[in-house]
Amino acid sequence: LFEQFDDGGLAAFVVDAHLLACFSGKVVSYYFLNFFRRESHPILPFDPDFSGEYLSARLGKRKKAVKECLLDQNVIAGIGNIYSDEILFAACIRPERSANTLTAEEWNRLASVIPERLAFFIEKNEISPEEYLETKGQDYRNTPFLQVYGHGGEPCPACGETLCRTVIGGRSSVYCPVCQK
Repeated sequence: LFEQFDDGGLAAFVVDAHLLACFSGKVVSYYFLNFFRRESHPILPFDPDFSGEYLSARLGKRKKAVKECLLDQNVIAGIGNIYSDEILFAACIRPERSANTLTAEEWNRLASVIPERLAFFIEKNEISPEEYLETKGQDYRNTPFLQVYGHGGEPCPACGETLCRTVIGGRSSVYCPVCQK
C-alpha cells in the first residue's frame, strides 16, 4: 500500500502500517511510524550521545537477551531483526546472552559497531525513488553483504564453524558459536 505525499521535493510513502519511506534526491530514509507517535524519542545510532555508557545505562540491568534489547525501538531507533544479527556478529556477542552480563568493553564495542554496520548497509541498499517504486520496496540490495542473517547451517565467514539458527523473542537469529561469546 502506497500513499504519496509531496512537500517541496520530499516524497514520503507509507509502506505499511509501521514504515514510512522518505525520498530526498537519491537518498531513501526509513522511519518507523510509531517513532513519531511517542512523546520521548529514542536515541539514534548516529547521535553524538550514542555510546557504550548510554547502552549500558538503558539496557545493562535487563535480564532479556541482548538481541531483544537491541530491537527495542524505545531505546535505540532503527535496528531491526536482520541488522541485530549482523551487529552482534561484528561485535562478537551471542544474541541470547542476557544484557546484564555484558561488560563495559562489550557495551563500548556495540556502540562502535552499531553505527558502523548501519552506515554500511544504508550505503549498500541505496536506491532511487524510481527504483523503489518500480520494485514496490522489495529490492533489498544488502542481501549479498549479510554475513550471518539467513545463513544458518552454513560456514561462518570468519572461522568456518557452522552457523547456528535459533529463535529469540519470537524472532529468527543466526550466530557463530565460536566467534560470538
